[in-house]
Amino acid sequence: MANGYTTINNSPYKYILIAYAPEHSRHNHNQNMFALYPPYWDFRLQNAYLDPQSKVKALVPQMASYLVMPNALFSAGFSDINQQNASLSNLRTMSLENNNNKKNAFFLSSYGNTATLSPKHTALEYGYGADLRYSALQLGVSLGVLENQNTTTNFGLLGSYGQVSFTPKDMEGAAKSTLDKWSISAFSSTHHQNSLYLDTLFSYGRVKGNIKVVDIGNIAKLDDVNILNASATIGQQFATGVEGLVFESQTQLVYQRLMFDNILDGNDLEIDMNNPNRWLVRIGGRLNKTVTAEENARIISLYGKLNVIKTFADRNTIQVIDNFHLDPMGASVEGGVGINAQLSKKIGLYGDVSHQHKLQKAGISATSFSGGIRYRF
Repeated sequence: MANGYTTINNSPYKYILIAYAPEHSRHNHNQNMFALYPPYWDFRLQNAYLDPQSKVKALVPQMASYLVMPNALFSAGFSDINQQNASLSNLRTMSLENNNNKKNAFFLSSYGNTATLSPKHTALEYGYGADLRYSALQLGVSLGVLENQNTTTNFGLLGSYGQVSFTPKDMEGAAKSTLDKWSISAFSSTHHQNSLYLDTLFSYGRVKGNIKVVDIGNIAKLDDVNILNASATIGQQFATGVEGLVFESQTQLVYQRLMFDNILDGNDLEIDMNNPNRWLVRIGGRLNKTVTAEENARIISLYGKLNVIKTFADRNTIQVIDNFHLDPMGASVEGGVGINAQLSKKIGLYGDVSHQHKLQKAGISATSFSGGIRYRF
């Protein structure tokens, strides 16, 4: 058999050819085609097992990729949201520092992360970890400003392109798969004169690429994966009594949804991904220290941040004949540092490094980076 296994009746389980010696064979002698030699080896197509005693059947390698792919795409989508929020924060800071809200702004940034996915389910429950990687480029523009007596609202568009890759662990024959991801987002950022603000985002994205296994290469093609992300962040800045030092509290609510057509792969499997979705809440804050160089009007802001993140998505499954559970991501803590440098009234630079660490067995631990430039015109 090619690759040492096969599938039967569109089932995701491995079938292998097992040979029984004459003394161990349970064959019927009437099945022997060589009448002169009654003793013969018996070859049978049977299930491969992860654990023969408990009769846990072994899956074909690509099943591990199907099971980790939703969390890889959720993680990439959350990275997009993080960068979009950073752009809105920088836009708001730039407006306040320059005391000129009516100018539009253009911003360009590069960002990404490396992450490790740890499963809640064991290998005998078809739980798989994975190494994840995401890198992306974002382009955005503030299209206008609405001013009322006490509030100022910026609104605009953001577009991004990135590549997300994932390599399942603990699955023989699974390989690294890389997917291309495009998205466009609409945003609004409302700032009240009492330092309260509300940032909202809505984005639509598409993903294309191939799922790979070691022996075959491309085993399945993804053409029309659609992604919806929505985010609302409310925050407030508080003066600390120390010049240039401000504490900023934040609460964020995120909704993510993946929409798949049924996937047909090279082993004649039909995978119903069931359009997984999740909610995410992030609560925390950051401490900002701003320094102004009076001789050249440059403004530098340094910050440290600490957040707690909780995801809610415990019932997502995919269906390939049988149902298979996706691993929930649970809770994590996130910390990081960053810098904003206003080089002139028009140009600013910013950068951020952060780490997210899971608080239980299952979840994602990730290190993220971002950097970019903004220009006001």
